[in-house]
Amino acid sequence: MTTRDEYTSRYLEELDTGQDAGFDQIDLAFTQGSHQQLLMLEEENTRAAEEREQEVHKIMQSIVDLNSVFKDLSHMISEQVRNETKA
Repeated sequence: MTTRDEYTSRYLEELDTGQDAGFDQIDLAFTQGSHQQLLMLEEENTRAAEEREQEVHKIMQSIVDLNSVFKDLSHMISEQVRNETKA
C-alpha cells in the first residue's frame, strides 16, 4: 500500500517525464469534440442565415408587387378623373 506522498510524488514524476499520456488523450478528445460541436453550430447558423435571407427576399418581392399594384391603381384613378373632367 502506498502512502499519499508516494502516490503524489509518482504522479508528479509521470507528468514531468510525459509517461502519463492519459491527460493528453482526454485533452485531444475534448478538443475534437469541441471542434465538432463548433462545426455543427456553424452549419446550423449558416442554414438559419440562408433561411432568413430567403424570407427577406420573399418579403422584398411582396413589397415590389404591392408597389406595382398601387401604381396601377393610381394610374386607373388618374384616368378616371381625366374622363370625368372631359365629360
